[in-house]
Amino acid sequence: MVRKYLTYIIRHKWLVLIESVRLGVPLLGLLHDLSKLTLAEFMPYARKFYGGDAPDAAQVARMAHAGQASPFWTEQRVKEAFDHAWLAHQKRNKHHYQAWVLIKDDGSVKPLEMPVRYIKAMLADWLAMSRAFTGKREKVVNWYTENMTKVRLHPRTRATVEYMIGVESTLVTRDPIAWATMCNLTDGDSHVGIARLF
Repeated sequence: MVRKYLTYIIRHKWLVLIESVRLGVPLLGLLHDLSKLTLAEFMPYARKFYGGDAPDAAQVARMAHAGQASPFWTEQRVKEAFDHAWLAHQKRNKHHYQAWVLIKDDGSVKPLEMPVRYIKAMLADWLAMSRAFTGKREKVVNWYTENMTKVRLHPRTRATVEYMIGVESTLVTRDPIAWATMCNLTDGDSHVGIARLF
């Protein structure tokens, strides 16, 4: 379990570094996901993705009925530990858009604008995942178009992401801030090193 997950992390960090260099943020590529090596994140991730099948509630009940000791790592505990680790990871790593989403006291959600360097680091992560799971970095466009309504981004951040990956969605054209940002990028506003990837 530990070896398999460590191998995954090393491969993912390598692919992210390649994409980060391409995008002009090599230092962020080197530092990418270092928090996954902490115990607070490492073991919950390893158990979730490489730990095998933990018994569910029905299996635990059958074990108790049969007089067997209940295992500590049940399916529910694995899920809860992973949820805590995933939340901590999102908040520790600024390349996750979730780190830029403010949950207000009234329960509403407000996406904050991401600095360009973290947008590039986020795209490096997405491109690396696309490459790892589909063999093609360009498939990130498919993933984004399928998930864009769930990805909570500030209008300027969304416009920058969509400009860079070559997607023109109605989410940008309907928002005046996002549309103005997209128009500036299209007109050659390259002072921040933003360029189309494909």
